[in-house]
Amino acid sequence: MKIKLITLTALVYVAMCFTSYSVLSKAEDNEKIKNLKQADMFVGEITAYTAGYESCGKLPSDPLYGVTASGIKVRKGIIATDTRYIPFGTKVYIEGLGVFEAQDRGGDIKGNRIDIYMENLQDALKFGRQFRNVIILGK
Repeated sequence: MKIKLITLTALVYVAMCFTSYSVLSKAEDNEKIKNLKQADMFVGEITAYTAGYESCGKLPSDPLYGVTASGIKVRKGIIATDTRYIPFGTKVYIEGLGVFEAQDRGGDIKGNRIDIYMENLQDALKFGRQFRNVIILGK
């Protein structure tokens, strides 16, 4: 499955859509927006995951529990992506949710699928499966 990327001028769109869920400070958001000329956009299939066994197959006693595929500790603002299209370290804006950073991958995360890390399993289950515009901001 390939992601069809659409080039567009996203400065105004991104500026209007940033929300309080952003993991960047407002000053960093504003700086990113000022420097943004064009971005790649696609409709992503967005789901949520936790560090728990139900999502990652690891128990808290596992030394790699809560560690992403890129080797960092999972935290709010981290997403799992298909690294063929969105490599580790890439920041993306997910419509209505904010800015996230790709630092993980998963077996079912292929093509346009993105998994957002959430600390609470109930929140992840409640989030469900959503289709949202995704704008690749770069590294």
